[in-house]
Amino acid sequence: MENSPTPESSSGTPEPSTVSSPPMTRRQFLTYTGVGVGGLVVGGAVGAVLTRVFSSGQTQVLTTYPQVQVAHLSDLQPGKPIAFDYPLKGQSSYLIKLGKPAIDGVGPAGDVVAFSTICVHMGCPLAGHYQDAHKVLGPCPCHLSTYDLSLGGMPVTGAATENLPQIELSVDGSGNIFAKGVWGVIYGFENNLQPGTAVKS
Repeated sequence: MENSPTPESSSGTPEPSTVSSPPMTRRQFLTYTGVGVGGLVVGGAVGAVLTRVFSSGQTQVLTTYPQVQVAHLSDLQPGKPIAFDYPLKGQSSYLIKLGKPAIDGVGPAGDVVAFSTICVHMGCPLAGHYQDAHKVLGPCPCHLSTYDLSLGGMPVTGAATENLPQIELSVDGSGNIFAKGVWGVIYGFENNLQPGTAVKS
């Protein structure tokens, strides 16, 4: 294969080559833009304002999710999931201290994450299937889908082809942990927020 010639400007001097940078993580993007620092009043509830940039260049904006306290850092034990519903009652999730840094992890070690426990493949329950030795949720009892929670819920085995929906978390100065949005669509819902009853703090 021949090398492509270096493009030249109208003055005849070579143009600098363009190297595309890898996509920013969600946390890098939020830090860079300052998005998510405040809140948005939506229907009387405070909803987080968050933006995610995908590797394809597409964006997802969360503006209507309620901010709900789900636990305190002192409640967590490594490898022991805490179950909670978010953002609607019946939308089961796990809050877990993995014991190793994770994508979008919070807390002093960046190892606290939360994910839906509803499999994205066909909606089967994943609760009770966390494997701490590998930091994965699964295998799903229906079709064996297994998700790596340290890598943003990426599917590593089984039939699923999409990441497990991840709950966006924040921790305040007192160690209270808040759920403030969901990245991805929970199985059986079009937008995660309806129909159903919203969870309240």
